[in-house]
Amino acid sequence: MSDFVLGGSAAFIANIRKVQADVAKQKKRGLIAAGALVLNTSNQRVPHEEGDFERTGRVTVDEDGRVAAVSYKDVRYPNEAARLHEDMEMNHDEGRGAKFLERAFTETTDGVRTILGDHISSAMD
Repeated sequence: MSDFVLGGSAAFIANIRKVQADVAKQKKRGLIAAGALVLNTSNQRVPHEEGDFERTGRVTVDEDGRVAAVSYKDVRYPNEAARLHEDMEMNHDEGRGAKFLERAFTETTDGVRTILGDHISSAMD
């Protein structure tokens, strides 16, 4: 941000910078909370034998706080995560199956927006 603000003072500029920092912090927190919503929803649909795969679900946010990722780690069956997610022909318990993460994201879109909006607007309070 430029230090030139029409009629601006050093105090005003400092306040703007504080708001920017607060928004960035709340955005990162919001991404973590929104990711948790997607993860929890996905965990209800992820293929489940013994729960190993389900227990590896994680939410991560990049260093800049701009991108969140929800992921699972192959533990017992290496290199199977993508296949479990993509293979529509595999048989799974009722309510569980392929596209578990994709479906969770689609189903929680409104909740994700609300969480992010609430976090970011809280920085303005």
